[in-house]
Amino acid sequence: MSGWESYYKTKGDEEEEEEESPDGENELTPFDMSIQCIESVYTSKIISSDRDLLGVVFYGTKKDKNSVNFKNIYVLQELDNPGAKQMLELDQCKGQQGQNHFQDLIGHRCDYSLSEVLWVCANLFSDVQVKMSHKRIMLFTNDDDPHGSDNAKASQARTKASDLRDTGIFLDLMHLKKHGGFDISLFYREEELDDQKIQVMANPEQLDKMKAIVQKLHFKYRSDSFENPVLQQNFRNLEALALDLMEPEQAVDLTLPKVEAMHKRLGSLVDEFKDLVYPPDYNPEGKATKKKQDGESSGSKRPNTELSKEELKVHATKGTLGKLTVPMLKEACRVCGLKGGLKKQELLDAFTQHFLKD
Repeated sequence: MSGWESYYKTKGDEEEEEEESPDGENELTPFDMSIQCIESVYTSKIISSDRDLLGVVFYGTKKDKNSVNFKNIYVLQELDNPGAKQMLELDQCKGQQGQNHFQDLIGHRCDYSLSEVLWVCANLFSDVQVKMSHKRIMLFTNDDDPHGSDNAKASQARTKASDLRDTGIFLDLMHLKKHGGFDISLFYREEELDDQKIQVMANPEQLDKMKAIVQKLHFKYRSDSFENPVLQQNFRNLEALALDLMEPEQAVDLTLPKVEAMHKRLGSLVDEFKDLVYPPDYNPEGKATKKKQDGESSGSKRPNTELSKEELKVHATKGTLGKLTVPMLKEACRVCGLKGGLKKQELLDAFTQHFLKD
């Protein structure tokens, strides 16, 4: 990402803001901008898809409304097909009147836990009975450092975000403009530090090899070369109905990358790049081995993962099962005689169903 600025706001943003809103009266607030984006997505899904399920969760609220009774988190809309009712409900939150309505109905408070917010969102997916092809959380925020100096909450948020990825839930950050710029580097800079806390940089040879790869894959873009695959399939469906065919012809998705052609064009460049960047024994399909912390010996004892049924029931009642680690949940499944699967969300679902029966 060489050449990119760390901040969301670029040099031209200030001039554009002065031209568009000299008095600042007509400028959208981050909240209004978020509601406008959500309404746009809802409108698009109502027109183009009747299978997608969408919901809205507010955090940092005075009142709370969620299945696990976490504070300062308000589920405005459960996952469902968007319709007129949801659109009208969102419309009530727009503008100055919407701010007053929101303040009366839900209210605002700065204290919240981002890990609990993600946990509530993950629960919405588990409550849906139908199988979903993909799950996505779009996080709208203009706060680039939500937990500041609270390292415990920040660590819990990172852990929960990692758990989401393991359970197949994608987390998209929709960062909004703020005064002074949105520092997106706060989200990834820590991952780019080596053991000596120094940022890892690519050497000139690695950069030259990557430039060669990019040049090989570069082509002149023409919009008329890529037909909309959804529309093309719809045309073929209509054609099949008109001609009374048994089944429609499957449209070719020209927006997908031509993997075989790309490999052929690149030749040995990919392997050469891997040799320059990765160690000789690197296996992209294998799991990374976790490095030992300072002072940790090879003979360190494994942490105690045993929990009694009473302790588990207390966790289930309080809605804090998500704070347990995967090994603890697996051991608890063995104690209770449950088949919970391998992923954390599957284990949590098994416990939830088990204690609901009790």
